[in-house]
Amino acid sequence: MFGQGATKPNPVVAAVFLEAVDGVAYADATSFQPVFVLDDESLVNSGLELGWVSDSSGNRSVPLSPDTVTFAGWAAFPQPGKVVLMNLRSGKVHTVAVPSMSIEQVRWNGTNAVVASGDQGAWSIDVEALTPSTTPLPKGYAGANDVITVDPQKGTSVTTWKLDGLQKTSVGVSAPATGTSGSTRSTNLIAATGVYLEDGFDQVGGKPAYQGILSVPIYDATARKLLVMGESPMRQKGCCQVAGFFDKRTLMYTNITAEGVWLLAWHTETGQVGRTFLLKADPAVPPVLSYALSMG
Repeated sequence: MFGQGATKPNPVVAAVFLEAVDGVAYADATSFQPVFVLDDESLVNSGLELGWVSDSSGNRSVPLSPDTVTFAGWAAFPQPGKVVLMNLRSGKVHTVAVPSMSIEQVRWNGTNAVVASGDQGAWSIDVEALTPSTTPLPKGYAGANDVITVDPQKGTSVTTWKLDGLQKTSVGVSAPATGTSGSTRSTNLIAATGVYLEDGFDQVGGKPAYQGILSVPIYDATARKLLVMGESPMRQKGCCQVAGFFDKRTLMYTNITAEGVWLLAWHTETGQVGRTFLLKADPAVPPVLSYALSMG
């Protein structure tokens, strides 16, 4: 862990990824361990063991998303009924109880607090408090100013929150999406998220496409753009998620393949897509599931 033999007293975490602790395939695993990638490309095992998280209907997911970035010397991970905080300077772990068993996401809100959220609500946690505790927030608020959502009846929309989630404004978006994959990331110009597409929405390489990345200009939802992912080779559900922005118009996203996890860049104005690096899958170690990129 950090603070116990790390090469840097204040390590800079460039990324975090999960490895399955047990199970031949990640879907069979019962627990996972976060591994931190430092800016000198060295790896540090967190020493943590985390389980699956799930929504209130029991649909499970891994306890890591592109929003689980490290911040101000901390890393945070969702767990049922709690949030696990790790101090990256000391290596100490703190557990904060949250009054919901369906916590699926933990996101830094830009100050000294994180927002833990799920389909039963959202709570703010001040990580610098002597005894961190939870403060309830409006349902649907996940710590982001701009969030893309898909409602089966009302369709796709972008919700802009103000005053730390106390006010919101929704604007409809014309998009063939049936749901979102991962969380929304945004700049002051664009909001973007991974999406699941309507059956047979498009043909890429002669095969139907079911996943993509939706980018929506915050001040003109009609100018939205959709990056469609082909299904050859077949992609697993949730393969492609937004990781962050390199600049105001260049979006970084992940693509899970048999080779490993690719980080790619998409310029939302020109449409140009390029690869940046591959987090390789190694058959000699437990499979890499997902990772969170620290853009700063």
